[in-house]
Amino acid sequence: MQRAIAAYFRLPEVSWPTKISLVLLALFPVGLVYARAVADISLTLICVLFLVESGRTRNWTWLRRPWVALAFVLWLLIVAGSAHTGPQASLLQGLASLRLFLFTAALEAWLLRQETAQRWTTLVLRILAFWLIIQVWQQYFTGQNIWGDGRWADGALTGPFYKPRAGAVFLMVFFVGLMPWVLELLRRNTTRGALQGTLLLIFLMVTMILIGQRMPNMLALFGMALAALLDQRLRKPALAAFALGVVLLISLPVISPPTYTKLIVQLSEQLSHFAASPYGELFTRAGVMMEMHPWLGVGFDGFRNLCADPAYQHGLTAYGIPTVEVFGPEACNLHPHNYYMQIGSIAGFPGLILFIGLVVLWIARASRLAASQAGAQAGMLVVIVCVMLWPAQSTSSFFVIDTGGWIFLHVGWALALVQRPIDSDRADRALAGLRSGKPG
Repeated sequence: MQRAIAAYFRLPEVSWPTKISLVLLALFPVGLVYARAVADISLTLICVLFLVESGRTRNWTWLRRPWVALAFVLWLLIVAGSAHTGPQASLLQGLASLRLFLFTAALEAWLLRQETAQRWTTLVLRILAFWLIIQVWQQYFTGQNIWGDGRWADGALTGPFYKPRAGAVFLMVFFVGLMPWVLELLRRNTTRGALQGTLLLIFLMVTMILIGQRMPNMLALFGMALAALLDQRLRKPALAAFALGVVLLISLPVISPPTYTKLIVQLSEQLSHFAASPYGELFTRAGVMMEMHPWLGVGFDGFRNLCADPAYQHGLTAYGIPTVEVFGPEACNLHPHNYYMQIGSIAGFPGLILFIGLVVLWIARASRLAASQAGAQAGMLVVIVCVMLWPAQSTSSFFVIDTGGWIFLHVGWALALVQRPIDSDRADRALAGLRSGKPG
């Protein structure tokens, strides 16, 4: 067992910038969950070390990637809009946003082409997933998590957090961290494997539903449907999970009334008059800003700085969106709660078009993994990239590290596997080796 653990965690014979960055990358997902500063520092240092490694090896071929060029032009537009609108803090934040795209390039061209980095990252995501699941069910049965925190005021289970973040975090570790195990069981082509895989999938879906956050639940269902399309072995288990999910939703008034109120009642009310809901008002404010500043937008922090300005407090009559009669404080926030509306408000329509092009490039390139059948984990990377960048959703900020960081991590990982196809199921075999005491 000791030899297996040593074999799993040993650092490969690589350069010192690579060794340091491998450790930082292992810390990065933990920082995304519990310490945003740790994640930001890890990301920034990885970017610096990537440039050092590129200079040391004189390998700058990653600059010729089409998506890198598109991201660089988008960044220039963000900086230009921020410089035009001000204040100086917005310009500085716009300049600093380049590190997020550089981080993705570092993962694609360097770090996550290392099999060690893939194993470590997979292990960290799985540990985080197990920790979250344990705390969700502890809070459901006992009313409190390990820290003594109960349900949120709206009924959502918070898991290991004091506020409702469990659904969003679980979604980030669900597909890449846990779904490969489901697929591994289903691939055995035995009755026992099919039963175990189906039960595990149902358990994971039930956990997501009981957490009680609307958008993570809808995105999980969307991702599951996409995964079932990509892998036919998942179709019957997914249908079983969906069917049980419907039964669970019908039963929520009895087994979890707060979850029923959050998922069904509040969602129905918001969708029935979306334009007048807080999310609808945020989207409208962003649309008005794009309409009034179509070429450069309002800069990096423009939405937060200008949202309360009466000049932007009207509807979009050309699109049939009326002015909200009562403009409340919920109509303003730090960002519009949608990646595409956020980019459009920051960098205008040219920035939005570039961002859509960037997303299309990312997904088109990552989709090669689905066609190559490079492994269960590779397919799930395609799924989570599509889920995270799906336009019809409410989101946090694209540039906040504990939300956008997940996007850049998974996109970089998917692109890295396209660059160097690796049997990503080796991570599963290595973990099995740890359990058996034999190197995987």
